[in-house]
Amino acid sequence: MWHTAIFLSGSAVAGLFVKTTPTMQTASTAERWVRISYFLLVFFTFLLAMNVTVLASAAFLATKNTMTYDPMATSAFDLLQREFLYELAVTRWSFEVALLFFIASVLLRIMFEFELIGKTSTKKQKTFAGALLLFGSSLICHLVSYMNTRIYRWGNIWSLTIDVIKMIASTNNLSTHPLAAISLILGALGALFTGKAISMPQV
Repeated sequence: MWHTAIFLSGSAVAGLFVKTTPTMQTASTAERWVRISYFLLVFFTFLLAMNVTVLASAAFLATKNTMTYDPMATSAFDLLQREFLYELAVTRWSFEVALLFFIASVLLRIMFEFELIGKTSTKKQKTFAGALLLFGSSLICHLVSYMNTRIYRWGNIWSLTIDVIKMIASTNNLSTHPLAAISLILGALGALFTGKAISMPQV
């Protein structure tokens, strides 16, 4: 899993720093929103993919070097959820959400890179944009549906999301690891600043 996560993070970084035209100042309102959504999706893809890489690597090294645990289990999944429940939940959630974000970001990048939306877009180009949205949405819905049939402990990605939030925000985790509390505060502030920036008028 972490090999794919490394690919996602590398692709996300590449997507963030590729210069595109026209600039945000000359773009239409629709294109501006697509570009903002694209950069946010790529940025969060990078963050989540890096989270997968670090957690999966740490869990793997723990099994090889430092951690004492009972290796006996009826299946590999039972072993993971018994000994590495936090790593299993957060890694799986981060990877699947990063993958969905990456697909959505590629879709948005195609839309503005090939000028399918914008002030100068023709009716034909806008029709192609609509077709891309439908194809992309179809794939995302299919993947989410498939993911929900393979999340054995939680049943679906929504229950997994709630469990991950509870794990990260648990009192025990925050009291034992103060940096986890700082991380939550910084994340909340980041979301606040993002919302504030989006609501500001374009000057």
